[in-house]
Amino acid sequence: MQTIGYYIVFTILFYLAMTLTEWTIHRYFMHGDERMQSARHHKAHHRITERDMSLSTVLENGEGLYFGWRESAHLLTMIIVIGFLIQILIGSITRIWISPWYVISLSLFTIVYLVSFWNTIHPELHGRSIPTCRDGPPGWMGWKTIYSNLSFPGMEMNVYEWFQKNHIMHHLRKGDRKGNYNVTLPGADFILGTYHTCE
Repeated sequence: MQTIGYYIVFTILFYLAMTLTEWTIHRYFMHGDERMQSARHHKAHHRITERDMSLSTVLENGEGLYFGWRESAHLLTMIIVIGFLIQILIGSITRIWISPWYVISLSLFTIVYLVSFWNTIHPELHGRSIPTCRDGPPGWMGWKTIYSNLSFPGMEMNVYEWFQKNHIMHHLRKGDRKGNYNVTLPGADFILGTYHTCE
């Protein structure tokens, strides 16, 4: 296999790890024991979300609605560590090592995408504009433009509408029926059988 092939394999494994990581964090930490701050904030966000996706109140500093700087830094650290673990895995099997700069660059791109997309689609879906004064990275409305102009054969809606519908199902389904944990990186819900299209 040519070196470029290893980079392609690395990128596919990296994405698979990222979609599984997002699913795991959302499923087990954000919907986990409320003694964890992430679960407390996220579950509070679910409690104040009405059936029409509007919010009955706004939590302090947009908690549960946005990723703040601290959560983003934790996610970046986790993403870089996962990237290097995949690099070690591929290198130990093939004796071909992926450039550390590629691992870091892909990790940085992933965190910028993940946080800016979440901080765009999530508040907009709940009827909130992105505030200028809050503790966290900004969203980027360019994601809406890009995804609104993108659709795949057989899709009844554009990609942005699909992301919105996917997250609406996450809010509407309750208890053991909950699913649709991938908000920004689709994949794991399909693999693990937690993707739902109806309430």
